[in-house]
Amino acid sequence: MDVRQQHVLLIEPNKYEGQILTDLLRFAGVQEIRTETNAVTGLEAVAGGAFTLILMELDCEGVEGVAFTRRLRRMQQSPSRKATVVLLTKRLSRPVAEACRIAGANAAIAKPVSGATLVSTLNKVFANPRPFVEDANYVGPCRRAGIVTAVAQRRRRSDVEIARPGADVRELIARALTGVDDLVSGRQARAGACEDLLDEIRERAAQAEDGPLMRVSAALANHLDARESPIGRAAIGACVDGLGALASAGGDPERAEIAERVCDSIARATRAAA
Repeated sequence: MDVRQQHVLLIEPNKYEGQILTDLLRFAGVQEIRTETNAVTGLEAVAGGAFTLILMELDCEGVEGVAFTRRLRRMQQSPSRKATVVLLTKRLSRPVAEACRIAGANAAIAKPVSGATLVSTLNKVFANPRPFVEDANYVGPCRRAGIVTAVAQRRRRSDVEIARPGADVRELIARALTGVDDLVSGRQARAGACEDLLDEIRERAAQAEDGPLMRVSAALANHLDARESPIGRAAIGACVDGLGALASAGGDPERAEIAERVCDSIARATRAAA
């Protein structure tokens, strides 16, 4: 089963993280994506919509991910009841993964999620589909086969100074862009220091609720390892231009337009290479 052919329902209460996850899906070639910000509207969506893949934040208010999955599997009239369910959480542990498995989820992924982790996890699920079981005590993919899990990769901080206390975000952007240029030109072989700078920018953006800066910095970090491929080079070029523009852009509409333009460029490059 191809990731690009999935009809996706994304349930994510944080609008900035929702934008980033949507971008990751688009970069992977997914065309059909519906987003909801809470589990109640998510349940309404699956009641009548035919989704093949559901990505959901585990800790949604009202109906959290485990309860949502259990309820979905028992919705006899839902065309989405057998959809692949992937729960996302910042607190992934063995007990949490076990609760997801028992509820009928196919996979659990720790946040923050990278594009490579998302695609590789989905490929593992699709490569070994679990039989769908229906009995009095359980409905869902066979629990005996286990659940696919993926933890967030923890990068070691490089020896390079990452950011001085109180450093201005524009200075961080300038240093990140210099690092990207060194990577692309071959003057620097490893992406660790540059990724750390982008993580710092994303953290500052999250604190300031700067969604456009979060999206573009996350997209750039996601494509650094693909810098030798045509798609990677195109994506990095679009992100570099976008970060430069965001460093001097003014109001929210202009900044949102810049981020959307960057993500559209990457999605087009991905589709063209498919």
